[in-house]
Amino acid sequence: MPPFSLFPSRCTWSCASTRAPTAPASPSAKQTLKTHIKTVHEKRRDHACRYCPGVAFGEKSTLTKHVNLVHLKLREYVCPYCPGVAYQTNTRAT
Repeated sequence: MPPFSLFPSRCTWSCASTRAPTAPASPSAKQTLKTHIKTVHEKRRDHACRYCPGVAFGEKSTLTKHVNLVHLKLREYVCPYCPGVAYQTNTRAT
């Protein structure tokens, strides 16, 4: 038994419920599940921010986004209609 508990009613990782239990999973799906278990259920945060003491993230990509947005003030997307800028296309920030 793993040191964590998977509660299907509380867990929002949808891939597990849409695939038959005996169907083989692709390598990317297996890695996604491993990452999900590590970051959500085991609450591991292996990627620490070098600028913020005590701040860490479960995935390296999340740390990279944090550093780019918060510390480097990178804004890659500029609104053509107003002075609004954002790091991601789905982010509303000014």
